[in-house]
Amino acid sequence: GQLAGMGEVFATASGFAMLERRLAEAVELAQLALNRDDNDARIQLRAQTGLGTALMMRDDPEGVRTLLGAIQSAERLGMPEYVYWIYTNLGSGLGERRRYDEAVPYLHEAIEINGRWDIDPWDDYGTAWLARVYFEQARYPEAALQLTGRGQTRTMSPEARVTASTALGRLAVRRGDPDGIRRLEEIGELVSSLDLMQRSWPWAAGMAEAAFLKGRNGDIEAIVHDPLERALELKLDWAIGELAYWHWIATGNAVDLKDAAQPYRDMVRGEWAAAAAAWATIGCPYEEAQSLALGGPTEQLRAVSILHEIDATPLAAVLK
Repeated sequence: GQLAGMGEVFATASGFAMLERRLAEAVELAQLALNRDDNDARIQLRAQTGLGTALMMRDDPEGVRTLLGAIQSAERLGMPEYVYWIYTNLGSGLGERRRYDEAVPYLHEAIEINGRWDIDPWDDYGTAWLARVYFEQARYPEAALQLTGRGQTRTMSPEARVTASTALGRLAVRRGDPDGIRRLEEIGELVSSLDLMQRSWPWAAGMAEAAFLKGRNGDIEAIVHDPLERALELKLDWAIGELAYWHWIATGNAVDLKDAAQPYRDMVRGEWAAAAAAWATIGCPYEEAQSLALGGPTEQLRAVSILHEIDATPLAAVLK
């Protein structure tokens, strides 16, 4: 009995490591689970999903292929709950990697499957992540529509509530809603209790941005210090990049950027034209404007124009 349970132990441990973004460990544990010959179909799917998700978060092409293979296995076995959660992993993971063109169809597929099978009764996690993706793409009305009646509701799972409420709060901050920072502050205790980088980093970045737009740059270093240290330890490129950018805005000092995502690395190093081009390709006009704001008067005027187009008037006002 003890030996028969080891596959499940490894698969569970892999899942926890992936959630904490200890990705190398997650891959190793998932492979240990998959290498056992005493797994049932459920354990095999969990291990396959953990492996695929961890690889995907490292931008390994094998990750998405592994997850799509897991979906085929789950469909063949008649396990729609696994199909739903694997699609959700694909959408949220690719969204975190800012691969939006791939993420959005997977999130829509997850939401559609849930509508058919009622697996996730409040349809919350897929919806929360779709809202976050729309927020990052500066599709603010669409993001707000996804979160209408959901962003602060107690019926959501804690993970979904943090994702939704952080996106809703950051959206409000960027649009100049005076309640924006309050919305972020209200979710802070839950962010701390979950203690996961994938939740704490966007929240900290939102709080830093809110402080900047209020002219309180002196608050930023303390806000980003701990999650930035953790991101550096885990080598999480997008987390390092965003938090290091705010650290640099606050202090004028750059941390070690070797593991930072390229667009943020370019911003901090003053290579604003390369950063703006990268953000335009990724599809993040707000960050494109932040990059252009580091240039000369012509680029700053272009940044103001972009910000007005997406109704992000507080940053436009700062630039003016």
